[in-house]
Amino acid sequence: MAYTKLHDPWHNAAAATGGGDTSTPLDAAALNYLEAGIAAAVASPASIAVGEIPVWDGAAFVRGRSQDKNAAVTVSASNTDLAWSWGYAASVYLNVTTTGGTLRSLGTPTGSGGTTVHIRNGGGTNVTLLHDTAGGAGLKLYNTGGVSIVLAPGASVSYSTEGSIWLQVSQSLSSWIPYTPSWFSDGTQPAINNGTLTGRYAQDGKLFTVDIVLTAGTTTTFGTGTLNTWSTPSTLLGAVNYGPLGRATLFDSSAGQIYVGDAIRGGATSVGVWAGVGLGWWFATYPVTLATGDIIQIRAIYEAA
Repeated sequence: MAYTKLHDPWHNAAAATGGGDTSTPLDAAALNYLEAGIAAAVASPASIAVGEIPVWDGAAFVRGRSQDKNAAVTVSASNTDLAWSWGYAASVYLNVTTTGGTLRSLGTPTGSGGTTVHIRNGGGTNVTLLHDTAGGAGLKLYNTGGVSIVLAPGASVSYSTEGSIWLQVSQSLSSWIPYTPSWFSDGTQPAINNGTLTGRYAQDGKLFTVDIVLTAGTTTTFGTGTLNTWSTPSTLLGAVNYGPLGRATLFDSSAGQIYVGDAIRGGATSVGVWAGVGLGWWFATYPVTLATGDIIQIRAIYEAA
């Protein structure tokens, strides 16, 4: 059997080497036939409709729809279970917003496996993705660390199907998520009134970084007792062991002084501030008597239960 050597039409080997390759470059018609043969050898699935794209799932081409790559979803129920209707192995991008609900399932995908869904919060309010192994229709969301994920606006997380779960494969939660801390005393309770008490946190799986800022106003009351604590956005792992979680500062506005203490676990869902050995907890009259304009700032890092 004789074989024909195809010539590179963009390079004349005979001219470059002084001879040795005398084959004729392929003309336009021959190139068209070659392209058609390649297309036939790597055939895309039948019945590809307008707007659909062939997607390789690791073993074969399957049908994918380009419009699915940027689907808009509104989470509106208390526990929303999305019905999976696409039926294609593809990388799908869901732009999720909420009217107050939470997402706990993406439903059961149909067709070939290998689907990856990228969920991005495209709205102006937080979207909660529940870690739910007990209820919900279809496959559950399994979040790394076994905790719910709160997506701040612009944050995202990705899931891929694995057995009976949607397994979390990545997340981008760089945005700080605001929350409103509560302020407690082991005596008469304080009240922020016209002062300000704000909080925010960043979450990476079970790891939480929390910032709390209290600024006393003219009608703020500071309570009684010998221990003040502030609530955290989730339950802390383990029992109270008084290990330091971070640092805190207190600015005494009347004297222009700054006091520093350790952020310590104050309970299952709260932190307090420890002044040091033999000095005790921060409270209404220690390390100074709190008054208008004083500022307490706390940063704590902990593992959630």
